[in-house]
Formats: sequence, structure tokens, C-alpha cells
Amino acid sequence: GDYIVIATTYDGWFGGDYQLNVYAETHSSDDDVDDTDDTRYSGNFAFSIINLSGDDVCGIFISASDADDWGDNWLGDVLADGDNIAVELPSDNYDLLIYDCYEDGMMWEAYYISLTSNLSYVVTPDGGYVSK
Repeated sequence: GDYIVIATTYDGWFGGDYQLNVYAETHSSDDDVDDTDDTRYSGNFAFSIINLSGDDVCGIFISASDADDWGDNWLGDVLADGDNIAVELPSDNYDLLIYDCYEDGMMWEAYYISLTSNLSYVVTPDGGYVSK
């Protein structure tokens, strides 16, 4: 579809240079889906967190989207900038909470990540995104 994007700085000014990253998924039509194949999204998949935030990360919480709480921290140690961690999870929808190691620091949240193949979540200074 067509989209209109309005970009401003944190204080509302319009001037300056901006970088817009657009990520799109392609979806097959219903005609391309074989309803008899129910194994397409079964099994476990690798879910990687890639830290490109510029800061160390101290908390990674991954929970099923229908869970009531975040559960335990998946990190046993600090995830340094430039490092990554991978976990294996069953196919499902997941929510993700990541935070850095500084009081009142940065926090990233993503919801309803559909894990139907091996995926990565890339943590960046201005947000994050899912990547295949």
C-alpha cells in the first residue's frame, strides 16, 4: 500500500537529515498454501538477538505472546555491543523485552513476533527490527 511518513526530531522540528529503514515481508496468497501440509511451521527454530545498540545489554526476556508475564532473563551474562545470542524455541508468537545495563537506560520491546522460521532481532540505538 501507500504510506505517508512524517519524520521529526524528538523536539518536533522538521529540519535535518533522516534515515528511513523499511522492512517488508512477502506473503503468499491463499492459492499458494497447501492446507494438507500442517508441518510447515512445526518444530523448533533459532531465534537470535544481535546487539548493535552501541551499549551492553543486561536483560533479554522472551515470552509467548499469550503469557501473562515476561518470565526469566535469558542472559546469563552481559551481551556486549556487537555480540549475539541464539536460543531455540518452538514455533509460536513471541514478545520480546530487551534492556541495557544502565539505570534509566534504553529498553526495546517487540510484540507478536511470529517464529515460523529461523529469525533474528537486531537491537539498534534507535529501535530494533526482525530479520530473517
